[in-house]
Amino acid sequence: MSKNSFKKEIQNRYKGRGNSWVRVESNLQAFNQIIEYITEIGVEADSFKKNISREGFAWLRFSKVEGDQDNPICAFELRFKGSKIDHPENIIRFDDFVAKDFCLLGNTPHKLQLEIDPSERKTQNHSVEKKSRIEKSKEDAEVANQAIAIIRESSLSQATSQELREWNEWLKINNMYEEHAI
Repeated sequence: MSKNSFKKEIQNRYKGRGNSWVRVESNLQAFNQIIEYITEIGVEADSFKKNISREGFAWLRFSKVEGDQDNPICAFELRFKGSKIDHPENIIRFDDFVAKDFCLLGNTPHKLQLEIDPSERKTQNHSVEKKSRIEKSKEDAEVANQAIAIIRESSLSQATSQELREWNEWLKINNMYEEHAI
């Protein structure tokens, strides 16, 4: 095992579209560390503070792994001026055992419209279409379940001579009829 394989393992946790962004819930000590960091560097971050307060969590972008195998540290970029603007000078670090508690955001804050007041957010038509498809599939499943219940409840009756003749004709037409099978 290589000397830095622990770094690769941690980096893989944050690979993939939107997975480089994490959410830090407001009930975690790390959330308070983010607020303290912003206060210490003395920057204008009222908009960011308002957004994270409203949403109930902060968001950070994974930057890199530091430290050693016995004490890995995850460095995150705190993008308080906007998630689309790089902030390489604003790095906040957490021990890996703390960072493991951060949930993946699943997309960028911009795409999730976290930096926009909820009243100004654009609704996406495909989510409405998706809901109607889900409702339609639920209705279809309900109809299918009702049909199955009806079939299960129906009683089988003795086949008539006419039905047996028709069945034999169908078997012959489809080359499935065998004389010796009777």
